[in-house]
Amino acid sequence: MTEYNSRHLKRIERKRKKMAAYLAVAAFNDQERKSTRKEQKRAVSAEMPEEGQSAGSKKPKAGDGEASNEVDDCDPHLKWIECEPTPEVEGPEAVAEFQRLKKLLNARKQLRGGPSFRLNAVGNEACLTSASRVPLLTADVRNLLMFTLLGLHSPYSPRWCVLEKSRHVTHAVALVIEGLTLYDFFANESLFPNVCAKFPNRVEVVVPSQYSGNLVRELAIVPLATVFRKELIAEYGNLAAAEKELCYGFPEARAMFPVAGGEEAVCDALPPADSFPRTKLLLSAVQLLEENYPLPLRGEMSDMYSHYVLSKDRYKEVTPLSPMFALDCEMCRTDTKQLELTRISVVNEKLEVVYDTLVKPHNRITDYLTRYSGVTAKMLADVTVRLADVQQKLREILPPDAILVGQSLNMDLHTLKMMHPYIIDTSIIFNVSGCRSSKSKLAALAYKFLNRSIQTSRKGHSPVEDSCASMELVQKKLSESVTYGDQILSRRMTVPEAQTSQTIADVIMNKLEKKKMVVVVATEAVAREYRSILAGNALGRDCSSAVRCVPAGSGEEVVSRACEVALEHALTIAQLSVPRADQAALRAVDEWCGQVHRHVAPRGLCLVLLGGRPAQASGACFVALKGPC
Repeated sequence: MTEYNSRHLKRIERKRKKMAAYLAVAAFNDQERKSTRKEQKRAVSAEMPEEGQSAGSKKPKAGDGEASNEVDDCDPHLKWIECEPTPEVEGPEAVAEFQRLKKLLNARKQLRGGPSFRLNAVGNEACLTSASRVPLLTADVRNLLMFTLLGLHSPYSPRWCVLEKSRHVTHAVALVIEGLTLYDFFANESLFPNVCAKFPNRVEVVVPSQYSGNLVRELAIVPLATVFRKELIAEYGNLAAAEKELCYGFPEARAMFPVAGGEEAVCDALPPADSFPRTKLLLSAVQLLEENYPLPLRGEMSDMYSHYVLSKDRYKEVTPLSPMFALDCEMCRTDTKQLELTRISVVNEKLEVVYDTLVKPHNRITDYLTRYSGVTAKMLADVTVRLADVQQKLREILPPDAILVGQSLNMDLHTLKMMHPYIIDTSIIFNVSGCRSSKSKLAALAYKFLNRSIQTSRKGHSPVEDSCASMELVQKKLSESVTYGDQILSRRMTVPEAQTSQTIADVIMNKLEKKKMVVVVATEAVAREYRSILAGNALGRDCSSAVRCVPAGSGEEVVSRACEVALEHALTIAQLSVPRADQAALRAVDEWCGQVHRHVAPRGLCLVLLGGRPAQASGACFVALKGPC
């Protein structure tokens, strides 16, 4: 035993007191953080619009009131680290107490230094424990995998969760199980003890099987963007532009809107004035959700928009030849303290006015907002047109594949109390600030790109003028390129050769690129499909050789081989299919989930995706981030 003199003991006693004080403050901060998150969660729940409340009110954004799906959402690895008041001790007992506190402090530093994962407000809305769920999309799962591997280089950060210190994530393993739905899990939850115990984050997902999509095609963008990051940046400027090129379209519309057909319409023809397909400018389903567009989803949004109407009973697949209509609305404020419609204008691609009318609200008007709308009490005195008349007229005017164009159309659609799947928003496709959260006004965009001044009259805005400006802006962009007028998509992210210093993220990415980045373990048919998609991508080169594809026979073999190679790759995708959802198959799936989780390294991300069955219920996603050893 080490002998300590009085001087050493005094020094140890001082250090012991400092450690005890630090741990006591840290424990207090953890408790405060836990209480704050509980209050934020209650505040977010209280702010959710109730039945009868206006659906146009702003929904909480992904970062507002971040709350976990568990009540106690402090770092789960820190729950065992508690600091109790220590009595005054002397001699050998003081040394032992000092060593104990030192171990606690080192453990806390180690755990705090690692990555952490939690659901935010959007993720909690999709959580399986939520009574009224708003499901996520397959693109949300794809964005999480890409963000896990690429960090700040990822084109999009996941909107439904927070992954802190992603560069410390050792690797990711995704187990994709086709043939199982969310209903299979709910009806047989007792058969999934491993999933319930090891995967605390469980959310509902709209999967491609619901809209006749292709799960392999949607996931293949992850290895493509991960392995060929530098080539994609050199070709398209950055990964956001590359994903727009490689993965454009709106397949999720078939799951939310009644779209006829079931498969994406193929059309290579372009209008004479267009240099690229106008479908590339359509807002994706994720963007529509983020921008607070009304969508006919189940759960909370279904109740919120129950009094909204669809622009058509049945839609056609959108193509590069689909017609565009620009729309703009003017509003007033009524005694409901909400904005209501007073005028609407619609123009076609020839800038011809298709529909223009004044509208009289049912509720008493308290502010005509004439300085903006140009509408006065005298103008509405003899008007008999109501909101229902406008809705019916628009349903007659718009063809089933119409593309609506406008500036911040989410506000117009909320005012119209209508829903439409195909949207081009000029406030999003044009970006002069280089920041997605900063949007330019229509007048500024018209002056910069059309060399025209609009909205100059002191008597209010003209909706016809605004509609024409929006249409001309879109036509101008279509005549140029996808990156025209967008500082984010046109920005080059290459590093000069003369630059020798690199960021920590670049160093990690270079280390990852020196080894095999992605491995796909699947049946021969699925592995062949991955090779085919990677070989026929928009890069014009065969990328299949860069992604290791390991064929396997049965589901058990897929899981076994995935566990063998998982530690050698940054991302492992193990994809299998379950032909029948009987009890034996469900028990096997739960055992596979537990087996994959056990073989994930410390600080590794483990994800399970239930891919669903064609035209069946939603799928589900289970996520777990393993702690350190």
